Amino acid sequence: MRKYVILFIISCSIFLIHFLKVKHGIYGDGNGYYSIAHTLFFQRGLNFAPIYYSLSHFQGASYEFSRVFWNTSKTVTGGLNNPWLIGTSLFWLPSFFFISILNFVFNLKLSMFSSFYEIGCGVTGILLVLTGLFFLESYLRHHFDKKISSYTVLSIFFSSQLFYYASFEPALSHQVSFFLVCLLLFLTAKKITDPLSAVVIGLTVGLLSITRMGDTLLVLPWLLLKFREWVHAKKYTNFILIVFAFCISLVPQLLLQWGMYGSAFQNPYLQGEKGTPHLFTLSSIIAHLFSPKGGFLLWSPLFAAGIFGLMKMRKSQFFLIILILFTLLISSWESQVPAGFGNRFFISAIPLMAPGVAYLFKNYEKRLLIFSTLCFLWNIFLLTRFYF
Repeated sequence: MRKYVILFIISCSIFLIHFLKVKHGIYGDGNGYYSIAHTLFFQRGLNFAPIYYSLSHFQGASYEFSRVFWNTSKTVTGGLNNPWLIGTSLFWLPSFFFISILNFVFNLKLSMFSSFYEIGCGVTGILLVLTGLFFLESYLRHHFDKKISSYTVLSIFFSSQLFYYASFEPALSHQVSFFLVCLLLFLTAKKITDPLSAVVIGLTVGLLSITRMGDTLLVLPWLLLKFREWVHAKKYTNFILIVFAFCISLVPQLLLQWGMYGSAFQNPYLQGEKGTPHLFTLSSIIAHLFSPKGGFLLWSPLFAAGIFGLMKMRKSQFFLIILILFTLLISSWESQVPAGFGNRFFISAIPLMAPGVAYLFKNYEKRLLIFSTLCFLWNIFLLTRFYF
């Protein structure tokens, strides 16, 4: 547990220093999730006008600019459009409550547009990544010893792009998704057949679907294995519980869509407002994996080793098939790597490559320690190049 405290201090220090330099802590798509969380907390509804005005006239470190880049025209219900899923915002809301309590107790006189609320969202993202790593380490310890599991999570943190998204830019949906995938791996590894497990798994899968819809592909095969386990144990009630819990977790998203579009079933992703899937091509696959602009395996070669480790493991075809299907899904959704440090679309898939990294640590410890160190230096070089 001590190492997670140290990692938290490192990440928070970097995040706060970076925040002080650029004067804000949320970037890109994070502004959409922040708008939802801010509006739900302060407006108690879907009146996005105040936060949109604030973000559209944001005074940065050097000049004023707009952080709103999506279609904000009025919808059929008369409100301003916000085409983002609600899942990430739900995870950020507790930080709004916490900061508001501090504001009240210590009479800090913070306005509702105070940057402290952005800091709260960033720190929440850091906590989610580190908690996810804790669950991932617990999952790995079902198959590897304590030292190997610890080496693996530390290498994943420092020697891959996860370091950037846990320190420099922690306020996105990917941190939430990473946490949920790690949690599901942990839950399924425990082989629990009690009703509470079914409820928690159902809620977790539902939250993942209203955070990043495509990432549910990463956990669906595990659900099938869990279903088979319940059938063998004749725990048929669990099927009803998991479906019920899943449906309950969808309610916030359905209410958001009903309030914004007048229909609970008009989803911006399914309606094409957030992009239209196209059939993947060889060039789109190569771009997402090896593009100099952020190809996943080029920018985080540690996971190339992880995939190699999976190929050498017995009974690892399960992981490899999921990763292949997920890569094809990403390559079909967008042909190019998204903006940011490396390919952030793969962050939630990192837990599936962790066993391959652990396998190599177990069988080639010294060699992989050297390779992991080189990946760390490569990561530092890319970070330096990214900023300077």
